[in-house]
Amino acid sequence: MILNLGTLFVASLVLSTPLLRAENLIANPGFEFGEEKWALFIPPEHVGVPVELTIVSDESQSGAASVSVHAGEPIRFAIGAKKSLSVARGERYRIRAWIKFSKDAEITGEGPVAYVRAKLAESSNLDIADALGHIHIGLTGDVARNPSVQKLAVPELPTGWRKIEAVIEIPDTAVLMGINLFLDGVTGTVFWDDISVELVSPRTPLSRMIE
Repeated sequence: MILNLGTLFVASLVLSTPLLRAENLIANPGFEFGEEKWALFIPPEHVGVPVELTIVSDESQSGAASVSVHAGEPIRFAIGAKKSLSVARGERYRIRAWIKFSKDAEITGEGPVAYVRAKLAESSNLDIADALGHIHIGLTGDVARNPSVQKLAVPELPTGWRKIEAVIEIPDTAVLMGINLFLDGVTGTVFWDDISVELVSPRTPLSRMIE
């Protein structure tokens, strides 16, 4: 039996080299450093409505902390990553977040309840000109652009920690992407944890887009 030393050498490298893990581009993804790198966003039409944001240590998907938000009215608001990410046309990203609805949370409005928004921009001061606008990932992992966001609504809230995850593709003209964790149409307390954005292979299948 003749052994191919070159093949054995390559095989040994494969077996001895640890698998590379995708880099999470989000800073302070699990809120282990409090509110650092994150900020509360309330649209102008809802300014004045009390919203509570708290870093908690007794409820988390992993690690030692998560963030909770509480609203007494079913307004649209978000927690947003302060730093936008540089992106390019055609790149694909896997976006993931974990969410949990407290026992006092309930659907009391007509919004899509909860979603992760990939806010696309052509510059630091100019949103993407594409008429379809930003990309939204709903509780079911379905994806929608601006005109179809309401179709991400769900009839009831999930129990326990729920992973929101999708693979999206950056459209033409977008060079920046911001990440926002939105609630819309739900009241009560909601927890967010373990937010991640990873650049993936251009061959990675895209998640279902709702038209």
